[in-house]
Amino acid sequence: MSTYLNAFIVGDFGAVEGEDVGSKTRFRVLTRMDADFLDAATYAAGVGPTVLKAFEDYFRIPYAMEKMASRALKASPPTNEFESLSLRRSQDMAGIPDLGSSATENWGLVTYREEYLLVFREASVAEKRHALRTIVHELAHQWFGNLVRETSQPITVSR
Repeated sequence: MSTYLNAFIVGDFGAVEGEDVGSKTRFRVLTRMDADFLDAATYAAGVGPTVLKAFEDYFRIPYAMEKMASRALKASPPTNEFESLSLRRSQDMAGIPDLGSSATENWGLVTYREEYLLVFREASVAEKRHALRTIVHELAHQWFGNLVRETSQPITVSR
């Protein structure tokens, strides 16, 4: 993975779980802990998993990003700090207020300026289409640019 694709966010975010569309990938949309913003995240939580599954089916390559996820503790506590963690295919999309760019295709955590991800109840069809176009574009990067990218080996040209 290219280092510029590594991302994490710190903040007071709420999560809207994506719909199960047959992909084995957990899908969440993260946004401000506010009822209106969480409601506005439901559009992306509905279309995001469908887009991801469509790419998996079309390319015949499953979404590949596994992230650490905490696992529910068993009756006996873990013997070490890593026993309660597991890897799981997961894709998060986060609406960030005042993000410098419109969106960034970080692997497993795509960040969006809020107006490019969230669709409020009074949104027009054009605004929904714009959000969908941005979501499709950024999720396509999970295959083009993240999974398939230029080699890190130097290229030598002989004459």
